[in-house]
Amino acid sequence: MDKKKQIVAAATKLFINDGFNAVSMDRVSQRANVSKATLYAHFSGKQALFTACLDQYKQDNEIHYPQLPVLIPGTKPELYKIVQFYLKQAYDFYHNEAVVQMYRLLVSEIKQFPELFGIFFDNEPIQGTSNLSQFLCDYAKQEQLQIGDCYFLASQLLDLVRGATIWAMLVQNPVKLQLLNKPEFIMARIDTSAIVLMNHYLYGE
Repeated sequence: MDKKKQIVAAATKLFINDGFNAVSMDRVSQRANVSKATLYAHFSGKQALFTACLDQYKQDNEIHYPQLPVLIPGTKPELYKIVQFYLKQAYDFYHNEAVVQMYRLLVSEIKQFPELFGIFFDNEPIQGTSNLSQFLCDYAKQEQLQIGDCYFLASQLLDLVRGATIWAMLVQNPVKLQLLNKPEFIMARIDTSAIVLMNHYLYGE
């Protein structure tokens, strides 16, 4: 293993186990068994190192972000199908224990280190709410529909998933955790609720 990989491997374990604040560059150099000069030769500081560790963590845990198609659907049934498939991808993403670990770290440190939010989410393909919002707005524009706030609709759609998965896992809600053993049951209800929301915001039904 080369020095850079050695550093990232050691630092990733420290960040995940102890949090961002508790990890110093001194601790990383000791854990990685490299000099501080070697450490700073590869990383300008703790934030740069944390970014590299986050990227490696995602690779190691095969974290896949939900994706939307490039082409905008031309009919209401096609829209439903695409959004429902996207929400299923989001369910798999937020149900991943490795993702829960990332969020747990973010939640514990975000007040003291608000810049971590950008490191977690900037330039990522997920950009979940923003991407879904743009997709819904493009559809509404193409179909000449009137919609007040695409972002609010996208937030509500994704919160259907997040409320049933990652929020329950973060706070260890015992009732909701039991439901995680029934993914088909949960997704059926998310799909039904998603259609109700889209009908209301996009079609005024």
